[in-house]
Amino acid sequence: MIAALENSEVRKHAVPLTLRQYHTLVNKGTITNDVEFIEGALIEKIPMSPLHEFIILELFELIQRHLLPNLILRKEAPISIENSEPEPEISVTSHNIDFAKADIYARAQIPEYLILDAQQCRAVKDLMA
Repeated sequence: MIAALENSEVRKHAVPLTLRQYHTLVNKGTITNDVEFIEGALIEKIPMSPLHEFIILELFELIQRHLLPNLILRKEAPISIENSEPEPEISVTSHNIDFAKADIYARAQIPEYLILDAQQCRAVKDLMA
């Protein structure tokens, strides 16, 4: 079984596909922005709440102000990793899905994965390296 699909919260939102099928559907415009591709499955995205959007805007502004001029800050954009294209998120109602993505980022040797838990007002930092 796909590792992320071992999580029942993730599994109930999943439809199995290959990366090639996923890209074909994206190119045809069949797939909309309400899903992301995780370990061979389409995972339904949980809609953003006003709290989610507020945190994104505030955090983006804060980081952008302190970013070195030669660095680029991306906001919740997908990244292609093996058979996945996860999108980083602020965790308001998607905790289980966000924690399941940690293994994907680790396999890609992304050194840090930070989940901002808006409900508990805390950041959960997972050092991968």
